[in-house]
Amino acid sequence: MKTIKTIENIINFGADLLVEKAIVSDFRTAVFEVKLLLSFILGKDLSYLIVNKSDVIDNDKFILFNQLLNRRLLGEPVYKIIGKKPFYKYEFITGNSVLDPRSDTEVLIESVLKYFSKDSVLDILEFGVGSGCILLSVLNDLNNSFGIGIDISSDALDIANKNLEIFSLFDRCNFICSSWNDFVCDKKFDVIISNPPYIKSSYIDNLDIEVRKFDPIIALDGGADGLNCYREIADISGKFLKNNGHIFLEIGIDQENDVCSIFNDAGFKIVDMVKDLSGVIRVLHFIYI
Repeated sequence: MKTIKTIENIINFGADLLVEKAIVSDFRTAVFEVKLLLSFILGKDLSYLIVNKSDVIDNDKFILFNQLLNRRLLGEPVYKIIGKKPFYKYEFITGNSVLDPRSDTEVLIESVLKYFSKDSVLDILEFGVGSGCILLSVLNDLNNSFGIGIDISSDALDIANKNLEIFSLFDRCNFICSSWNDFVCDKKFDVIISNPPYIKSSYIDNLDIEVRKFDPIIALDGGADGLNCYREIADISGKFLKNNGHIFLEIGIDQENDVCSIFNDAGFKIVDMVKDLSGVIRVLHFIYI
């Protein structure tokens, strides 16, 4: 880059490359991603880049910017590069051992919070914790409730516990490393929540490189028909739920009929099907009868 290394020039330089290499489809999104990288390097917020767009960046920071930009050019998601991502009303630490929080999953949180009042005293169990973004978001809004999250990945729980520390919810939340089937607990829960793996195994290789290469496969692969984890949750949930306890599940596109059938056979009754902003049924709410 031969031009003066001002903030404005660096942003345009990086955005042009992202579009040219087809990493990002439109220039506006590319500009936003480059701004995220640059604000991370400078330790400043995005508004700083606008106000100080004529400032010249020193060479060391420009070298670091290029290193991060090259990672993005190889397909690594920008939020994994900077190690944090906004989700729901908060911001969470993320990384390659967990799924990046996705906006579709906010529907799961909203479904729980819509059904229960803010003052509800609930015991909540989550199958599959990842970054902890779901359970921590729910508990942060239901401030009289308690939660346990189960995940088989110790690497994922390392990140979840960092987010737990940020939220200061140690007195109301605990993450446990275990398979779902091996989990043992004396108490019964009012609510189970989960965003389990639901992608068909044969489709994994067709996913975008950002997902296929940088998200953990264990958090994506739902087996031959994408429904393995729903069968497992339906099979084991009865022993953890109180009578008339609730389950809230995120599902993939067009999986609602199959998942409903699985849970109906296991003694659950459908309460609600909730659509995301695209009009896709994204969350199923069951009650244990």
